[in-house]
Amino acid sequence: MIGIPRNALKTRADFEMLHQAAMRGDLRPHEVAELRKHWQALLNGRFAYEADRVLGEGEEPDGDEPEYRVVTNEDGARIQYKLVESASSRLVALGFTAGEVELALAELEGK
Repeated sequence: MIGIPRNALKTRADFEMLHQAAMRGDLRPHEVAELRKHWQALLNGRFAYEADRVLGEGEEPDGDEPEYRVVTNEDGARIQYKLVESASSRLVALGFTAGEVELALAELEGK
C-alpha cells in the first residue's frame, strides 16, 4: 500500500494497520504527519458539553471556559454546560482508550 487512502480510517483495525505501516517505515513523512493528525483528532473529539444545571440569576458558573459554558435559552434560563468525556465519541466507538491513542502518538514522534 502506498499512502493513506481517502476515508481509510473507519475501524480500529484500519488505525492499527496504518500505525504498523508507519512504524515499519512504509509511510512517507507527510503521510505519518497525516496519521498523527487522525490520532490527535480521536483525542480531541472525545469531549462533549453536557447540560449540568440551571444557574440562578446573577449566579456564576462553577468554573471557567472551556471546562464550563453558560448558554441562555429562548426562555431566558441560563444553563451551565460541563465539558465531559463522551461515551459516544469516535475514540470509544472504535474501542480505543485515551492512553492507547497517546501511546500511538508518542511512538510516531520520531518517525
